[in-house]
Amino acid sequence: MNIVQPPMLADGGYWYAVQATQDADGGWTVPITAGAGWCAWYADIASVKYAAVRCPAPVSDMPTAAVTIPAILTAAGYSSDPYGRIGGQ
Repeated sequence: MNIVQPPMLADGGYWYAVQATQDADGGWTVPITAGAGWCAWYADIASVKYAAVRCPAPVSDMPTAAVTIPAILTAAGYSSDPYGRIGGQ
């Protein structure tokens, strides 16, 4: 787990802010292996694609972004933290 910027804790899960990466199909994904049950919400901030990722368990190799989770969720159109669910939002 990243001790310098630990994940936000909410609704029994762990939240991380990461820079998104483009996948082979032209969509977006997160640059980590988050295990089962993760969800991500994507937003463009200053012409960069970021993701707010919610995982049910901590992820030790999660790279953190220079933006905050609330900033990503606000840019994605949320006024509060959405609930992550296995298989979708």
